[in-house]
Amino acid sequence: MGMLAISYIILAVLVFFALLWKFDSKSQAPVSPYPYAPKSHFYSNQERKFLAALMRAVGHQYLILGKVGIANVISLEQGLPQRNKLRAYEQICNQQVDFVLCDPRTSRILAAVELFDAAGGERQLKRCAFVDKVFRAARMPLLRFQKGENYQVSEIIAAVEGVVEAAAPAPKPAPQMSFKQSALAS
Repeated sequence: MGMLAISYIILAVLVFFALLWKFDSKSQAPVSPYPYAPKSHFYSNQERKFLAALMRAVGHQYLILGKVGIANVISLEQGLPQRNKLRAYEQICNQQVDFVLCDPRTSRILAAVELFDAAGGERQLKRCAFVDKVFRAARMPLLRFQKGENYQVSEIIAAVEGVVEAAAPAPKPAPQMSFKQSALAS
C-alpha cells in the first residue's frame, strides 16, 4: 500500500471520529450550570421512625434538631496553630450527627444522638470511632441507638436523662458573705 492510500485511510478514520463526536455531543442535553433538584424527604424512613419515638420521649422537654453538622456543635480548642486548626476542622466539617438535643429556652447544646447499623461494616465502625473520640475530647454527650423498626420510648428517656443529667453543670454555690458584708446587710 502506498503512502497516499494510508493517508486517505487515516483521514477517513479522523473524519469518522469527528462526525461521531459531533453527533454524540448534539444528542446530549445541555448541562445546566445548576444541576440540582429537591429531595423528596428530609429524613430516611429509619430517621423518621426514630424521630417520632424521640419526640414522644423527650420532645416536650428538649428542642430536637436533625442532621446537624458536627462543626456546628463542636468547636476547636483556642490557641491551636493554624495548620492544626485547619486539619482538625477539615476532619469534622463534612460530618453530621442525626439529632441534637438543646435546651428550648437557651439553645444550649445538651447531647448529640446518632443511629447506627450494627451490620454497617468497617467504614461505619471507623467513622463511629472517630466521632466518639471527637465528642469525648469535647466533653459533649453522644448517644447511639441501633437502627430498628421499633424504638422503646422508656429506653430513650432513660438514656437521654442519664447523659443530660451527668453533663449538666453543677449549680453554682451561693456567694459567701464575709462578716463585714453580713453586718452591713443587717
